[in-house]
Amino acid sequence: MPLTHVARPHYLAKLRSCLGNGTVKILAGPRRCGKTTLLAEFKNELLATGLTQDQVLTFDLDKLAQAEFLDSEILIRQIERLRPQNKRVYVFIEEIQQSENLAQLVESLIKLADIEVYSTASNQAETRKLAASQCTVIQMFPLSFEEFRGALQVGGSAREDFSRYAKLGSFPALVGHIDDDSFISPYYELLVESLMYRDVGLRFRLKNPLSLRRVVAYLAVTAGTPVSARSIAKILAAASGQTDISDITAGRYLQALVDCGMFVTADRYDIKQSRVMPGISKYYLTDPAMTPYITAMMERSVEQLLENIVFLELKRRYEHVYAGKIGTSEIDFVCRGENSGCYVQVAATGPVAPRLRPFRALRDRYPCLIITLDQSEMPENTGGVSVIPAVDWLLGERG
Repeated sequence: MPLTHVARPHYLAKLRSCLGNGTVKILAGPRRCGKTTLLAEFKNELLATGLTQDQVLTFDLDKLAQAEFLDSEILIRQIERLRPQNKRVYVFIEEIQQSENLAQLVESLIKLADIEVYSTASNQAETRKLAASQCTVIQMFPLSFEEFRGALQVGGSAREDFSRYAKLGSFPALVGHIDDDSFISPYYELLVESLMYRDVGLRFRLKNPLSLRRVVAYLAVTAGTPVSARSIAKILAAASGQTDISDITAGRYLQALVDCGMFVTADRYDIKQSRVMPGISKYYLTDPAMTPYITAMMERSVEQLLENIVFLELKRRYEHVYAGKIGTSEIDFVCRGENSGCYVQVAATGPVAPRLRPFRALRDRYPCLIITLDQSEMPENTGGVSVIPAVDWLLGERG
């Protein structure tokens, strides 16, 4: 199936909104999610406004040919040498987290006059340590269903395209290879190996990669289930034959898998107490189609798959997405934005009535939604809760 231009208007709008804010802009997300392509599109957009080519400087810290620029002082000197006089300069830095002294580089960049800096980062282990006043981090994910469907020149019904999306996955390069297993399988195998061993294994200098693979497989299989550092410590201990794996060490593994973009977390949130509950979080794959390339369990349940997809979409729409708890009941997702919010339950199949009950204990006025694939067993009275078909919601319906 042919691939057209993949429009990412949501992220382009965020890049535009950051112009002139005096910070280093960091487009952060997993490898191959489209960061470089998006920055190139944004760069062309700027050039179309009348910028001259000498006002745009590009560096790639992931390329061996530009290894000297890993030294922040050398990079700053090169920018000062190349920039035109009396003109604003726009600097684009690929994989900025590779800098040998990232904090120093960022501090030096924001001190330069008449400069805009846009960058990418495939790993946030270093970027999350930067001062919020110096950086604007834009979290980027692989394609939403709406973006995926818009990229297809020849598509089917929305339901048929959703089935393709769930099976194929959401990384942009895959959209043009829907029926080409000779491309899809090697692509995911290489991606999974790169995320696990390049971004995590090398960082920890692992002598036994099997321990990491078991942790990743456990998180993939239990996606959407609360996970603690203690449970991960037990897996690491069993894989390594050690008995003294600490919760702190296990927590570092979990954080590393989030930093590289392989997993995204939903912290547990006590709705009555309005507070995040430390110690236990839910972990979701950044693309659930990676599952069969991580573990021998080839398929996840429809409920688990839809919950993962809904969570990622909520992360695109809201700044904070938590796994909610109210009394002894749970609400799948509690979402909060600057001036917005909602509560979401996911009910892939079967009756939705049981999913309505936790909403009755809420005391605020944020809207409540149930996202479902099955509308065959609808209650007569939902108590003001919007029940929305998943495909419609993923294509923009808010409820």
